[in-house]
Amino acid sequence: MTTTTKLTSAAHQREPGHPGRRGRPAKTHDNRTVRQFLAKFWDLHDLVTTFRGANDILTGVQLLRTAGNTSTRGLRLRSLYHVLRHLDDITVVAVQALFRGRYEDQTCQMYAEAARVASKALERFIVTLTAVDLARLRTTKLSGMQAVDAAYAADAAAAEALALAMGPKRRQDTLSSAPDFQSRLRKKWQDF
Repeated sequence: MTTTTKLTSAAHQREPGHPGRRGRPAKTHDNRTVRQFLAKFWDLHDLVTTFRGANDILTGVQLLRTAGNTSTRGLRLRSLYHVLRHLDDITVVAVQALFRGRYEDQTCQMYAEAARVASKALERFIVTLTAVDLARLRTTKLSGMQAVDAAYAADAAAAEALALAMGPKRRQDTLSSAPDFQSRLRKKWQDF
């Protein structure tokens, strides 16, 4: 009786471009456009507060993937954003390498599928952005910096008013007991 053995190992099957179990080539999606766009944002919160349409896309992909499937956990938006922000080509192997064994193979497949769908939708969203939207992005970042400046100025005014109300002796004690506040103010004004 002759037995046949499998000649390929699991490691060989995971090489890029190697046909899958059924002889199909591995699914891959070019994510460079979306990755370049997402590089402008610090994190997911920065993206969704600036462009609510991007939040709708990511949330829709997350809900679409988990709709009707109550046997598995839902996808995390931060992990989906992490995949979209860090991979040029979205494949299951690349997602597994990105997560470094934190998730099982099936979960990595779910993230790869969701990332492909989200990438296609975000790419269409990016193409439809107008110059007005991009100018709004720059203005939002500038207004955020102005809000930080206003908070520092308000802190300085409140500390000065408190120190003046306490009198000369206690004023020196109060200002010397807050070196962190003084160093923040000093550093802030040195940057100007």
